[in-house]
Amino acid sequence: MPYYDEVEWELLQKEQLFESPLWNFEFPFKVPKIKKISIKRDENYNIQVKISFEFDIHFSEKVSNEGIIDSIKIVSDFFSEEYILKNVIILNSVSKHHINSRGSTSLLLSPSFIYYNRLCDKDTSWIKEWYLNGPKEEVMFNRRIKYKKSEFIEKEFIDYPQDFKLGNIFSIESNQKSSGGKYMFCKLNDDDNIIITTVPKKMNPEWSNNICIIYASEDYILNKDLRKDFENIISFLFGRKLIKIGESYYDSKGHKIKEHIINPFLRDKFNIKNICMDSDNFPIHYEYFDSKNEQLISDMITSFLFLKESLDFSTMFINYWNSTFLLPESKMILLSASLESIKKSWLKKKKFKGETTFIDKQLFKTLVRDIKKQFHKRFKEYPKLIGKFDDLNNRGNKKNLELFFKEINLGIGEVEKEVLEYRNRPVHGDNIFSEKYIDMILYSEIYHIILNRVILILLGYEGNYRINNQIQSCVYNKIPYSIKELKEDIYQFKQYSIEE
Repeated sequence: MPYYDEVEWELLQKEQLFESPLWNFEFPFKVPKIKKISIKRDENYNIQVKISFEFDIHFSEKVSNEGIIDSIKIVSDFFSEEYILKNVIILNSVSKHHINSRGSTSLLLSPSFIYYNRLCDKDTSWIKEWYLNGPKEEVMFNRRIKYKKSEFIEKEFIDYPQDFKLGNIFSIESNQKSSGGKYMFCKLNDDDNIIITTVPKKMNPEWSNNICIIYASEDYILNKDLRKDFENIISFLFGRKLIKIGESYYDSKGHKIKEHIINPFLRDKFNIKNICMDSDNFPIHYEYFDSKNEQLISDMITSFLFLKESLDFSTMFINYWNSTFLLPESKMILLSASLESIKKSWLKKKKFKGETTFIDKQLFKTLVRDIKKQFHKRFKEYPKLIGKFDDLNNRGNKKNLELFFKEINLGIGEVEKEVLEYRNRPVHGDNIFSEKYIDMILYSEIYHIILNRVILILLGYEGNYRINNQIQSCVYNKIPYSIKELKEDIYQFKQYSIEE
Protein backbone atom coordinates (compact mmCIF):
# COMPACT_ATOMS: atom_id res chain seq x y z
CA MET A 1 0.00 0.00 0.00
CA PRO A 2 1.58 3.35 -1.03
CA TYR A 3 1.31 5.33 2.22
CA TYR A 4 2.93 8.63 3.11
CA ASP A 5 3.70 7.68 6.69
CA GLU A 6 4.03 11.20 8.10
CA VAL A 7 0.33 11.93 7.63
CA GLU A 8 -0.96 8.46 8.53
CA TRP A 9 0.16 8.13 12.18
CA GLU A 10 2.16 9.75 14.94
CA LEU A 11 5.90 10.42 14.99
CA LEU A 12 6.80 7.44 17.20
CA GLN A 13 5.51 4.91 14.68
CA LYS A 14 9.21 4.09 14.55
CA GLU A 15 12.08 4.57 16.99
CA GLN A 16 13.79 7.98 16.93
CA LEU A 17 17.59 8.09 17.42
CA PHE A 18 19.71 11.13 18.37
CA GLU A 19 23.52 11.26 18.40
CA SER A 20 26.15 13.95 18.77
CA PRO A 21 27.28 16.10 17.04
CA LEU A 22 24.12 16.48 14.96
CA TRP A 23 22.02 16.89 18.09
CA ASN A 24 22.57 18.92 21.25
CA PHE A 25 21.19 17.86 24.62
CA GLU A 26 20.08 20.16 27.44
CA PHE A 27 19.48 18.88 31.00
CA PRO A 28 18.46 20.93 34.06
CA PHE A 29 21.48 19.50 35.92
CA LYS A 30 25.02 18.39 35.09
CA VAL A 31 25.28 15.01 33.35
CA PRO A 32 28.14 13.01 31.79
CA LYS A 33 28.73 13.39 28.07
CA ILE A 34 25.79 11.92 26.15
CA LYS A 35 26.56 9.38 23.46
CA LYS A 36 23.08 8.59 22.20
CA ILE A 37 19.36 9.00 22.99
CA SER A 38 16.60 6.74 21.68
CA ILE A 39 12.84 7.39 21.98
CA LYS A 40 10.25 4.74 21.21
CA ARG A 41 6.96 3.21 22.31
CA ASP A 42 7.17 0.09 24.46
CA GLU A 43 4.82 -2.89 24.01
CA ASN A 44 2.11 -1.10 26.03
CA TYR A 45 2.53 2.09 24.00
CA ASN A 46 4.14 4.03 26.83
CA ILE A 47 6.95 6.39 25.81
CA GLN A 48 10.37 4.99 26.65
CA VAL A 49 13.54 7.08 26.52
CA LYS A 50 16.99 5.51 26.84
CA ILE A 51 20.04 7.71 27.26
CA SER A 52 23.61 6.38 26.96
CA PHE A 53 26.35 8.40 28.68
CA GLU A 54 30.07 8.14 29.07
CA PHE A 55 30.91 6.06 32.13
CA ASP A 56 30.38 7.73 35.52
CA ILE A 57 30.29 5.40 38.52
CA HIS A 58 28.64 8.03 40.73
CA PHE A 59 25.99 9.25 38.28
CA SER A 60 23.37 6.57 39.07
CA GLU A 61 23.33 7.60 42.70
CA LYS A 62 23.19 11.30 41.85
CA VAL A 63 20.34 11.04 39.37
CA SER A 64 18.21 8.85 41.65
CA ASN A 65 17.89 11.87 43.97
CA GLU A 66 16.44 14.06 41.21
CA GLY A 67 12.95 12.49 41.28
CA ILE A 68 10.91 13.81 38.34
CA ILE A 69 12.89 15.83 35.80
CA ASP A 70 10.88 18.85 34.68
CA SER A 71 12.32 19.14 31.17
CA ILE A 72 14.96 17.69 28.82
CA LYS A 73 15.62 19.32 25.45
CA ILE A 74 17.02 17.72 22.28
CA VAL A 75 17.86 20.28 19.57
CA SER A 76 19.42 20.19 16.10
CA ASP A 77 20.37 23.27 14.10
CA PHE A 78 21.28 20.93 11.25
CA PHE A 79 17.77 19.42 11.00
CA SER A 80 16.01 22.54 12.35
CA GLU A 81 14.08 20.41 14.84
CA GLU A 82 13.66 20.16 18.59
CA TYR A 83 12.14 17.69 21.04
CA ILE A 84 11.17 18.81 24.55
CA LEU A 85 10.53 16.00 27.05
CA LYS A 86 8.27 17.09 29.94
CA ASN A 87 7.58 15.66 33.42
CA VAL A 88 10.14 12.90 32.98
CA ILE A 89 10.04 9.95 35.40
CA ILE A 90 13.32 8.13 36.06
CA LEU A 91 12.68 4.39 35.71
CA ASN A 92 16.22 3.19 36.37
CA SER A 93 19.88 4.12 36.03
CA VAL A 94 22.70 1.64 35.44
CA SER A 95 26.48 2.10 35.34
CA LYS A 96 28.60 -0.76 33.99
CA HIS A 97 32.38 -0.99 34.02
CA HIS A 98 33.92 -3.03 31.23
CA ILE A 99 37.44 -4.50 31.33
CA ASN A 100 39.86 -2.56 29.10
CA SER A 101 37.25 0.13 28.46
CA ARG A 102 35.78 3.13 30.21
CA GLY A 103 32.39 1.42 30.63
CA SER A 104 28.98 2.97 30.11
CA THR A 105 26.11 4.57 32.01
CA SER A 106 22.51 4.36 30.85
CA LEU A 107 19.33 6.01 32.01
CA LEU A 108 15.80 4.75 31.29
CA LEU A 109 13.09 7.42 31.41
CA SER A 110 9.40 7.87 30.73
CA PRO A 111 8.06 11.40 30.02
CA SER A 112 4.40 12.38 30.36
CA PHE A 113 4.56 13.95 26.92
CA ILE A 114 6.97 15.25 24.29
CA TYR A 115 6.74 18.46 22.29
CA TYR A 116 8.19 18.13 18.79
CA ASN A 117 8.78 21.32 16.80
CA ARG A 118 10.09 21.82 13.29
CA LEU A 119 11.83 25.16 13.64
CA CYS A 120 10.06 27.02 10.86
CA ASP A 121 7.69 29.93 10.50
CA LYS A 122 4.59 28.12 9.25
CA ASP A 123 0.92 28.47 10.21
CA THR A 124 -1.21 25.48 11.20
CA SER A 125 -3.81 24.59 8.58
CA TRP A 126 -5.09 21.40 10.17
CA ILE A 127 -4.64 19.10 13.15
CA LYS A 128 -4.76 15.33 13.37
CA GLU A 129 -5.42 13.73 16.74
CA TRP A 130 -4.34 10.10 17.11
CA TYR A 131 -6.18 7.49 19.18
CA LEU A 132 -5.80 3.88 20.21
CA ASN A 133 -8.86 1.73 21.00
CA GLY A 134 -10.92 2.49 17.90
CA PRO A 135 -13.94 0.31 17.07
CA LYS A 136 -13.36 -3.30 16.02
CA GLU A 137 -16.21 -3.19 13.54
CA GLU A 138 -15.88 -0.14 11.30
CA VAL A 139 -19.50 -0.32 10.16
CA MET A 140 -20.25 3.37 10.76
CA PHE A 141 -17.70 4.54 8.15
CA ASN A 142 -19.30 4.73 4.72
CA ARG A 143 -16.69 6.67 2.71
CA ARG A 144 -13.56 5.12 1.19
CA ILE A 145 -9.96 6.30 0.85
CA LYS A 146 -7.95 5.75 -2.35
CA TYR A 147 -4.15 5.82 -2.51
CA LYS A 148 -2.04 6.48 -5.58
CA LYS A 149 1.75 6.63 -5.86
CA SER A 150 3.30 7.94 -9.10
CA GLU A 151 6.93 7.68 -10.16
CA PHE A 152 8.40 9.24 -13.33
CA ILE A 153 11.85 8.19 -14.56
CA GLU A 154 13.61 10.00 -17.42
CA LYS A 155 16.87 9.07 -19.14
CA GLU A 156 18.67 11.48 -21.49
CA PHE A 157 21.91 11.08 -23.49
CA ILE A 158 24.03 14.22 -23.36
CA ASP A 159 25.39 15.42 -26.77
CA TYR A 160 23.13 12.89 -28.43
CA PRO A 161 23.86 12.27 -32.18
CA GLN A 162 20.94 13.66 -34.16
CA ASP A 163 21.19 11.14 -36.99
CA PHE A 164 20.42 8.19 -34.67
CA LYS A 165 16.96 6.82 -35.40
CA LEU A 166 15.66 6.60 -31.81
CA GLY A 167 14.68 9.63 -29.77
CA ASN A 168 17.11 11.13 -27.29
CA ILE A 169 14.94 10.92 -24.15
CA PHE A 170 13.64 7.65 -22.76
CA SER A 171 10.96 8.01 -20.08
CA ILE A 172 8.67 5.74 -18.13
CA GLU A 173 5.88 6.47 -15.65
CA SER A 174 5.00 3.95 -12.94
CA ASN A 175 1.76 4.14 -10.93
CA GLN A 176 0.67 2.19 -7.86
CA LYS A 177 -3.03 2.40 -7.06
CA SER A 178 -4.98 0.87 -4.24
CA SER A 179 -7.95 1.52 -2.01
CA GLY A 180 -7.99 1.03 1.70
CA GLY A 181 -9.16 2.79 4.79
CA LYS A 182 -12.48 4.41 5.58
CA TYR A 183 -13.66 7.75 6.89
CA MET A 184 -16.73 9.82 7.68
CA PHE A 185 -17.32 13.52 7.14
CA CYS A 186 -19.27 15.12 9.98
CA LYS A 187 -20.95 18.26 8.70
CA LEU A 188 -21.70 20.28 11.82
CA ASN A 189 -22.36 23.69 10.22
CA ASP A 190 -21.27 25.64 7.17
CA ASP A 191 -17.74 26.37 8.44
CA ASP A 192 -16.79 24.01 11.27
CA ASN A 193 -16.70 20.35 10.27
CA ILE A 194 -14.53 17.37 11.12
CA ILE A 195 -13.35 14.13 9.55
CA ILE A 196 -13.02 10.86 11.46
CA THR A 197 -10.86 8.29 9.71
CA THR A 198 -9.40 4.87 10.28
CA VAL A 199 -5.64 4.46 10.48
CA PRO A 200 -3.83 2.06 8.07
CA LYS A 201 -3.49 -1.41 9.58
CA LYS A 202 0.29 -1.40 9.26
CA MET A 203 0.43 1.52 11.73
CA ASN A 204 -1.64 -0.29 14.35
CA PRO A 205 -0.26 -2.49 17.11
CA GLU A 206 -1.69 -5.99 16.68
CA TRP A 207 -4.00 -5.49 19.66
CA SER A 208 -5.67 -2.20 18.64
CA ASN A 209 -7.57 -0.54 15.82
CA ASN A 210 -6.63 3.13 15.67
CA ILE A 211 -8.52 6.18 14.48
CA CYS A 212 -7.76 9.80 13.69
CA ILE A 213 -9.88 12.93 14.08
CA ILE A 214 -9.03 15.77 11.67
CA TYR A 215 -9.76 19.44 12.42
CA ALA A 216 -9.33 22.28 9.93
CA SER A 217 -11.53 24.94 11.57
CA GLU A 218 -9.60 27.73 13.29
CA ASP A 219 -11.94 27.52 16.29
CA TYR A 220 -11.20 23.82 16.75
CA ILE A 221 -7.46 24.25 16.19
CA LEU A 222 -7.21 26.94 18.87
CA ASN A 223 -9.60 25.38 21.41
CA LYS A 224 -8.08 22.31 23.05
CA ASP A 225 -10.99 21.94 25.50
CA LEU A 226 -13.44 21.81 22.61
CA ARG A 227 -11.42 19.04 20.98
CA LYS A 228 -11.61 17.15 24.29
CA ASP A 229 -15.40 17.47 24.07
CA PHE A 230 -15.29 15.91 20.60
CA GLU A 231 -13.21 13.07 21.99
CA ASN A 232 -15.84 12.40 24.67
CA ILE A 233 -18.88 12.35 22.41
CA ILE A 234 -17.18 10.32 19.65
CA SER A 235 -15.98 7.82 22.26
CA PHE A 236 -19.56 7.53 23.50
CA LEU A 237 -20.99 6.99 20.02
CA PHE A 238 -18.28 4.39 19.28
CA GLY A 239 -19.01 2.64 22.59
CA ARG A 240 -15.39 2.65 23.80
CA LYS A 241 -13.02 5.20 25.37
CA LEU A 242 -10.64 6.52 22.75
CA ILE A 243 -7.10 6.63 24.19
CA LYS A 244 -5.23 9.67 22.89
CA ILE A 245 -1.52 9.23 22.19
CA GLY A 246 -0.72 12.34 20.15
CA GLU A 247 -1.72 15.26 17.98
CA SER A 248 0.07 16.50 14.86
CA TYR A 249 -0.03 19.98 13.32
CA TYR A 250 0.37 20.46 9.55
CA ASP A 251 0.86 23.41 7.23
CA SER A 252 -1.19 24.01 4.10
CA LYS A 253 1.01 21.66 2.03
CA GLY A 254 0.68 18.76 4.43
CA HIS A 255 4.10 19.11 6.06
CA LYS A 256 4.22 18.34 9.79
CA ILE A 257 5.34 21.42 11.72
CA LYS A 258 4.87 20.22 15.29
CA GLU A 259 3.51 17.35 17.33
CA HIS A 260 2.49 16.59 20.91
CA ILE A 261 3.42 13.00 21.75
CA ILE A 262 1.42 11.69 24.72
CA ASN A 263 2.08 8.87 27.16
CA PRO A 264 -1.18 6.98 27.87
CA PHE A 265 0.13 6.09 31.37
CA LEU A 266 -2.54 3.52 32.18
CA ARG A 267 -1.73 1.87 35.50
CA ASP A 268 -0.54 -1.73 35.39
CA LYS A 269 -3.85 -3.22 36.49
CA PHE A 270 -5.58 -1.48 33.59
CA ASN A 271 -3.98 -3.51 30.84
CA ILE A 272 -4.13 -1.38 27.71
CA LYS A 273 -4.00 -4.43 25.46
CA ASN A 274 -7.03 -6.01 27.11
CA ILE A 275 -8.93 -2.72 26.91
CA CYS A 276 -8.23 -2.34 23.19
CA MET A 277 -8.97 -6.00 22.40
CA ASP A 278 -12.32 -5.88 24.17
CA SER A 279 -15.39 -6.25 21.96
CA ASP A 280 -17.36 -3.24 20.73
CA ASN A 281 -20.21 -1.95 22.87
CA PHE A 282 -22.09 0.46 20.62
CA PRO A 283 -24.97 2.28 22.38
CA ILE A 284 -27.05 2.08 19.19
CA HIS A 285 -27.20 -0.07 16.08
CA TYR A 286 -25.34 1.10 12.96
CA GLU A 287 -26.29 -0.16 9.52
CA TYR A 288 -23.33 -1.62 7.66
CA PHE A 289 -21.53 1.15 5.69
CA ASP A 290 -24.74 3.18 5.35
CA SER A 291 -24.55 6.96 4.77
CA LYS A 292 -27.32 7.33 7.37
CA ASN A 293 -24.75 6.51 10.06
CA GLU A 294 -22.73 9.59 9.12
CA GLN A 295 -25.77 11.85 9.31
CA LEU A 296 -26.89 10.33 12.61
CA ILE A 297 -23.47 10.80 14.22
CA SER A 298 -23.20 14.35 12.84
CA ASP A 299 -26.62 15.25 14.27
CA MET A 300 -25.78 13.92 17.72
CA ILE A 301 -22.40 15.68 17.79
CA THR A 302 -24.15 18.93 16.83
CA SER A 303 -26.72 18.44 19.59
CA PHE A 304 -23.96 17.63 22.08
CA LEU A 305 -22.08 20.84 21.23
CA PHE A 306 -25.25 22.84 21.80
CA LEU A 307 -25.99 21.22 25.19
CA LYS A 308 -22.55 20.45 26.58
CA GLU A 309 -22.25 23.50 28.84
CA SER A 310 -25.81 23.71 30.14
CA LEU A 311 -25.88 19.98 30.94
CA ASP A 312 -22.23 19.90 32.06
CA PHE A 313 -21.42 16.84 29.95
CA SER A 314 -17.70 17.24 30.75
CA THR A 315 -18.23 16.45 34.46
CA MET A 316 -20.58 13.60 33.65
CA PHE A 317 -18.13 11.98 31.22
CA ILE A 318 -15.27 12.04 33.76
CA ASN A 319 -17.11 9.53 35.95
CA TYR A 320 -18.62 7.74 32.94
CA TRP A 321 -15.23 6.86 31.43
CA ASN A 322 -13.51 6.20 34.75
CA SER A 323 -16.19 3.57 35.41
CA THR A 324 -15.18 1.73 32.22
CA PHE A 325 -11.99 0.29 33.73
CA LEU A 326 -13.28 -0.59 37.21
CA LEU A 327 -14.78 -3.57 39.01
CA PRO A 328 -18.59 -3.81 38.89
CA GLU A 329 -19.23 -2.46 42.40
CA SER A 330 -17.01 0.58 41.75
CA LYS A 331 -18.40 0.95 38.24
CA MET A 332 -21.94 1.27 39.56
CA ILE A 333 -20.94 4.00 42.01
CA LEU A 334 -19.38 6.13 39.26
CA LEU A 335 -22.24 5.49 36.84
CA SER A 336 -24.63 6.59 39.59
CA ALA A 337 -22.57 9.77 40.05
CA SER A 338 -22.73 10.40 36.29
CA LEU A 339 -26.52 10.00 36.25
CA GLU A 340 -26.89 12.24 39.28
CA SER A 341 -24.70 14.90 37.64
CA ILE A 342 -26.65 15.00 34.41
CA LYS A 343 -30.00 14.89 36.26
CA LYS A 344 -29.07 17.91 38.39
CA SER A 345 -27.82 19.84 35.36
CA TRP A 346 -31.02 19.11 33.43
CA LEU A 347 -33.29 20.13 36.34
CA LYS A 348 -31.30 23.34 36.74
CA LYS A 349 -31.39 24.08 33.00
CA LYS A 350 -35.13 23.56 32.81
CA LYS A 351 -35.69 25.46 36.07
CA PHE A 352 -37.77 22.46 37.00
CA LYS A 353 -40.66 23.27 39.35
CA GLY A 354 -41.95 19.73 39.81
CA GLU A 355 -42.46 17.98 43.13
CA THR A 356 -38.85 17.51 44.22
CA THR A 357 -39.86 18.68 47.73
CA PHE A 358 -42.75 17.70 50.00
CA ILE A 359 -43.96 21.27 50.41
CA ASP A 360 -43.07 24.61 48.86
CA LYS A 361 -39.44 25.50 49.62
CA GLN A 362 -40.22 29.01 50.82
CA LEU A 363 -43.05 27.74 53.06
CA PHE A 364 -40.70 25.13 54.54
CA LYS A 365 -38.09 27.79 55.33
CA THR A 366 -40.74 29.90 57.07
CA LEU A 367 -42.10 27.01 59.13
CA VAL A 368 -38.71 25.80 60.39
CA ARG A 369 -36.99 29.17 60.84
CA ASP A 370 -37.20 29.20 64.64
CA ILE A 371 -36.80 25.44 65.06
CA LYS A 372 -33.74 25.38 62.81
CA LYS A 373 -31.82 27.88 64.96
CA GLN A 374 -32.46 25.83 68.10
CA PHE A 375 -31.64 22.55 66.34
CA HIS A 376 -28.35 23.86 64.96
CA LYS A 377 -27.39 25.19 68.38
CA ARG A 378 -28.31 21.97 70.19
CA PHE A 379 -26.54 19.67 67.71
CA LYS A 380 -23.62 21.85 66.62
CA GLU A 381 -21.20 19.03 67.46
CA TYR A 382 -23.06 16.64 65.14
CA PRO A 383 -22.81 18.12 61.62
CA LYS A 384 -24.28 15.01 59.97
CA LEU A 385 -27.51 15.44 61.95
CA ILE A 386 -27.64 19.10 60.96
CA GLY A 387 -27.33 18.02 57.34
CA LYS A 388 -30.23 15.61 57.77
CA PHE A 389 -32.37 18.40 59.18
CA ASP A 390 -31.61 20.67 56.22
CA ASP A 391 -32.62 17.82 53.90
CA LEU A 392 -35.98 17.07 55.54
CA ASN A 393 -38.08 18.65 52.80
CA ASN A 394 -36.44 16.87 49.88
CA ARG A 395 -38.21 13.83 48.47
CA GLY A 396 -34.97 11.93 47.96
CA ASN A 397 -32.92 10.81 45.01
CA LYS A 398 -35.17 7.92 44.01
CA LYS A 399 -38.22 10.16 43.63
CA ASN A 400 -36.22 12.81 41.80
CA LEU A 401 -34.92 10.20 39.37
CA GLU A 402 -38.46 9.01 38.65
CA LEU A 403 -39.53 12.59 37.97
CA PHE A 404 -36.48 13.14 35.75
CA PHE A 405 -37.18 9.98 33.71
CA LYS A 406 -40.82 11.00 33.34
CA GLU A 407 -39.94 14.51 32.16
CA ILE A 408 -37.49 13.29 29.48
CA ASN A 409 -39.92 10.52 28.46
CA LEU A 410 -37.64 7.62 29.38
CA GLY A 411 -39.73 4.55 30.13
CA ILE A 412 -38.46 2.18 32.77
CA GLY A 413 -39.70 -1.26 33.74
CA GLU A 414 -39.26 -3.59 36.67
CA VAL A 415 -35.70 -4.51 35.67
CA GLU A 416 -34.53 -0.90 35.62
CA LYS A 417 -36.30 -0.17 38.93
CA GLU A 418 -34.61 -3.15 40.57
CA VAL A 419 -31.19 -2.03 39.36
CA LEU A 420 -31.72 1.58 40.43
CA GLU A 421 -32.73 0.34 43.88
CA TYR A 422 -29.79 -2.06 44.07
CA ARG A 423 -27.25 0.65 43.31
CA ASN A 424 -27.69 1.93 46.88
CA ARG A 425 -25.85 -1.12 48.24
CA PRO A 426 -22.37 -0.35 46.87
CA VAL A 427 -22.96 3.40 47.23
CA HIS A 428 -23.61 3.00 50.97
CA GLY A 429 -20.84 0.45 51.47
CA ASP A 430 -23.03 -2.64 51.99
CA ASN A 431 -21.31 -6.02 51.86
CA ILE A 432 -21.95 -7.02 48.27
CA PHE A 433 -19.61 -9.99 48.46
CA SER A 434 -22.25 -12.01 50.26
CA GLU A 435 -24.33 -11.79 47.08
CA LYS A 436 -23.62 -13.70 43.91
CA TYR A 437 -21.04 -11.54 42.25
CA ILE A 438 -22.51 -12.23 38.83
CA ASP A 439 -25.60 -10.22 39.82
CA MET A 440 -23.42 -7.18 40.42
CA ILE A 441 -21.84 -7.58 36.98
CA LEU A 442 -25.27 -7.73 35.35
CA TYR A 443 -26.65 -4.79 37.35
CA SER A 444 -23.69 -2.60 36.42
CA GLU A 445 -24.27 -3.45 32.74
CA ILE A 446 -27.95 -2.52 33.00
CA TYR A 447 -27.11 0.70 34.85
CA HIS A 448 -24.75 1.51 31.98
CA ILE A 449 -27.63 0.97 29.53
CA ILE A 450 -29.91 3.28 31.56
CA LEU A 451 -27.31 6.06 31.51
CA ASN A 452 -26.70 5.53 27.77
CA ARG A 453 -30.44 5.90 27.15
CA VAL A 454 -30.55 9.14 29.15
CA ILE A 455 -27.67 10.59 27.14
CA LEU A 456 -29.18 9.47 23.82
CA ILE A 457 -32.58 10.99 24.64
CA LEU A 458 -31.03 14.29 25.73
CA LEU A 459 -29.11 14.37 22.43
CA GLY A 460 -32.40 14.07 20.55
CA TYR A 461 -31.98 10.45 19.47
CA GLU A 462 -35.35 8.74 18.90
CA GLY A 463 -34.30 5.33 17.62
CA ASN A 464 -33.58 1.98 19.23
CA TYR A 465 -30.75 1.33 21.64
CA ARG A 466 -28.63 -1.76 22.10
CA ILE A 467 -28.81 -4.10 25.06
CA ASN A 468 -25.82 -6.24 24.17
CA ASN A 469 -23.49 -5.78 21.23
CA GLN A 470 -23.15 -9.54 20.76
CA ILE A 471 -26.77 -9.81 19.59
CA GLN A 472 -28.87 -7.79 17.15
CA SER A 473 -31.63 -7.11 19.67
CA CYS A 474 -32.51 -3.42 19.83
CA VAL A 475 -35.09 -1.90 22.13
CA TYR A 476 -36.99 1.37 21.89
CA ASN A 477 -38.32 1.70 25.43
CA LYS A 478 -37.95 -0.25 28.67
CA ILE A 479 -36.00 -3.51 28.75
CA PRO A 480 -38.44 -6.31 27.78
CA TYR A 481 -36.60 -9.11 29.59
CA SER A 482 -36.48 -10.40 33.14
CA ILE A 483 -33.27 -10.45 35.18
CA LYS A 484 -33.13 -14.23 34.66
CA GLU A 485 -33.48 -13.90 30.86
CA LEU A 486 -30.84 -11.19 30.72
CA LYS A 487 -28.43 -13.22 32.81
CA GLU A 488 -28.86 -16.58 31.10
CA ASP A 489 -29.97 -15.81 27.53
CA ILE A 490 -28.86 -12.29 26.58
CA TYR A 491 -25.52 -11.98 28.39
CA GLN A 492 -25.09 -15.72 28.97
CA PHE A 493 -23.27 -15.17 32.23
CA LYS A 494 -21.84 -18.15 34.06
CA GLN A 495 -23.31 -18.59 37.54
CA TYR A 496 -20.75 -18.46 40.32
CA SER A 497 -20.26 -16.93 43.74
CA ILE A 498 -17.32 -14.76 44.70
CA GLU A 499 -16.98 -16.94 47.81
CA GLU A 500 -16.53 -20.14 45.81
